[in-house]
Amino acid sequence: MYIIFGSTRQITIGPTALLSLLTYNYTHGISDGGNNVDLVVLFTFLVGVVELLCGIFHLGFVVNFVSTPVISGFTSAAALIIASAQLKNLCGLHFNADSFIDIWINFFNHHSETKLYDVLLGFMCIVTLASLKKLNSINFNLKNSTRSQQLKRLCWFISTGRNALVVVICSSLSYYFKHNLNITPFTLTGNIVSGLPKVKLPPTTTVVTGEKMDFVDMVSYLGSGLIVVPLIALISNLALAKAFSNGGQVDATQEMIALGMCNIVGSFVQSMPVAGAFSRSAVNNSSGVRTTLGCVYTSILVLLALGFLTPYFYYIPRASLAAVIITAVLLMIDFNIITKPIWSLHKFDVLPGLITFVFCLLIGVEFGLLIGVTIDLVFILYHTATPTVSVEKITYPSSVIISYWSILIKHDRLIFPSVDHIRNIIFDEVIRKNKEGSENEGNTKFVVLDALHIKKIDVTTAQGMNSLLVDFQMYNLQLVMLISSHCQDLVLSLSRLCPDLKSVSTIEELEIFIKKSKELNNISKSSEGIGNSKTKSNHKKLFDKNQVSVNMITEDTKC
Repeated sequence: MYIIFGSTRQITIGPTALLSLLTYNYTHGISDGGNNVDLVVLFTFLVGVVELLCGIFHLGFVVNFVSTPVISGFTSAAALIIASAQLKNLCGLHFNADSFIDIWINFFNHHSETKLYDVLLGFMCIVTLASLKKLNSINFNLKNSTRSQQLKRLCWFISTGRNALVVVICSSLSYYFKHNLNITPFTLTGNIVSGLPKVKLPPTTTVVTGEKMDFVDMVSYLGSGLIVVPLIALISNLALAKAFSNGGQVDATQEMIALGMCNIVGSFVQSMPVAGAFSRSAVNNSSGVRTTLGCVYTSILVLLALGFLTPYFYYIPRASLAAVIITAVLLMIDFNIITKPIWSLHKFDVLPGLITFVFCLLIGVEFGLLIGVTIDLVFILYHTATPTVSVEKITYPSSVIISYWSILIKHDRLIFPSVDHIRNIIFDEVIRKNKEGSENEGNTKFVVLDALHIKKIDVTTAQGMNSLLVDFQMYNLQLVMLISSHCQDLVLSLSRLCPDLKSVSTIEELEIFIKKSKELNNISKSSEGIGNSKTKSNHKKLFDKNQVSVNMITEDTKC
């Protein structure tokens, strides 16, 4: 299914440790503390349906809420956890551990049981794999160009197939020791049950301890798992896709559809919930896979293994498999998550990645990833609610000297979370700078809100602008909004919500508006001056006639 619908060539779909743990949490305990297979298969089908619906309704935009630092923290932590989990196989130890901390605690508690031959084989495999990886980068400058190309192709083939080559050699060595020397120096994989599953519809009823559960009962028992597991599977799969994309574009909607189809079709062959497997995808990537058709080889080998090859997998040393996985996943650790360019560009960008990394190690990758995404959302909401606002006085000569306070909001949308922040900054900055200007060179009566780049204003913001207009009028300031003529809907909405707010579409219109306002203001002042002189003349006559006190005349003039 992923070959048909998938878009990331490195990803290999299958059961993962993360989804296995979550599936166990939501399906165990129903039958004397065990698991009900029918419930797991139905769970797989419903998880696929939810994921497919997310793709059909184009909810792929959720990938935009997973930032690069969070992905780096997630992949680095997952790689470290997987590599740590393989230490027991590398050293021939046997213990159960669920978390990163438990792995290391159990490792140190059982380190005395380490098997020397497993350790030697494992480290020899790691060195061999690392060396073979570099083999492809060798340049042969021979006189015979044909021979150089042949050697280059041979090195490429060996380097690309290094994982399989190491496993085959180690398995052959184990077979030789067991059948020819009658010794088993390495811990082997052991017996694997063979057989292929039957194709049938997902179950809608099951029997638990003699009691029948119908479809509704089974869905009720799964509960919140029908939301949590698809969400975790989608986020982890999309994070994995972005990690392998090397900064390229990821078709998140297509990935959702692909993952949904994998689970839906998988449920017809009794599969458990699946997603992109980190360790297998890392091995796939390190092998140089070019397209999703690489999954053909994986599928064929899995089917052959289940049907015919399981007896031969008995001889694979666990240390060699651990070495393959460790060398593959360690390459996924992002040591550049804290680099000078990133740190100098924006220190807060490093914080979500570090928090994701730490919590993935402490409480598990699924919860660590959710915490990282939550922190990203908090940062997004904070920046949305607190856009940068700059206030600058603009003055240029013309027939009438034009001066106004220019307010630039560095955001293309003004929405309700930012209303109070913008209003307070604009009001405080303009009033403060206007007072400073009045003491030095006279105050400025016009405040221009530069909204040429703003594409959307909601109702709450419009009401906030209206309140700001009233506040400015109390200080004898006039608010003007500079709006692009291309945003007719925005202009129409503001004219309805803020009828007293003046708006212009160009700097020329703004200049004309300020000139006319100043002319009207001068005429008004002249009228006031004439009125005051008449009043003074009348008062003078009254003073001469009745000898009224100067103080009384002064007070009357002031009134």
